[in-house]
Amino acid sequence: AKCQEKSVSSSAGAKCRLKLDKGAGNLITFSQFLYIAVQGFISTSKWGRKKSAIPLTAYLFVDLLFFLTNVINNYALSFNIPIPLHIILKSGSLLANMILGILLLKRNYGKSTYAAVIAVTIGISICTMASLSAKSPVVSGDDATINSDVREMWIGTGMVFVALFTSAYLGIQQEQLYKKHGKHPKEALYYTHLLPLPGFLLLYSDIRQHINIFSQPQCSSLTVTLVVTLRKFANLLISVLYFNNPFTLHHWIGTVLVFGGSLAFFQASRKSSASTQDQNVDKGTTVTKSKND
Repeated sequence: AKCQEKSVSSSAGAKCRLKLDKGAGNLITFSQFLYIAVQGFISTSKWGRKKSAIPLTAYLFVDLLFFLTNVINNYALSFNIPIPLHIILKSGSLLANMILGILLLKRNYGKSTYAAVIAVTIGISICTMASLSAKSPVVSGDDATINSDVREMWIGTGMVFVALFTSAYLGIQQEQLYKKHGKHPKEALYYTHLLPLPGFLLLYSDIRQHINIFSQPQCSSLTVTLVVTLRKFANLLISVLYFNNPFTLHHWIGTVLVFGGSLAFFQASRKSSASTQDQNVDKGTTVTKSKND
């Protein structure tokens, strides 16, 4: 579904906050479920007046799998797993789908499909080992801390793989549901987000804990505005190319300035962040030395 400009802006801010507070995943997921449920109540169920085409009881198991998959993925981020690795591991759903397809649906696949899955699996393995290697050479003088970080990352990786298989099984259950009752995508979207809402009561303490962190401006408004501006510019370029409008020299100049300015902004932000961290480390070292003296 196409995102509106406001939702893109809030999504950009949410990703910034998630990067700084990985435990906020359940809060973000709850907000997403609540938003889609409210929107579906208005547009899909017509304020509760329209009866569902599929019995609500048929959705229960599908909704449970969907809820568990999201929650497991959220908690995986709390176990010191880098967000890029988390995204890459979630891309391994192809492997999980194939395995469950063979075991549960007795499906046969061609050699090219097996080769593609093997390539994806190797790629995921390389990224995982690279992330582990990046953790190991950290020079902190505390081997216990390093080992703890690596152990937590393995736990997080394992949780992502569990979520992969629950997600794949969810796909199979949805397929069976649609075969039996027919496809009703808007209704399914609505009820798969509405019915699991009571489950978030089990996560109430966790969600409440991160509301204050989430509501604080962790990302500057300038950063979020830049992301939205880039999105608008990308839409402009796509519209120019799609409708065969002329792409003049002025367009090329504008393109270079936009991407060049964006690159300069992010480089400056990274240097500023690194400088702030170095200053904090220096202050901490000075305080420690003064206490020892």
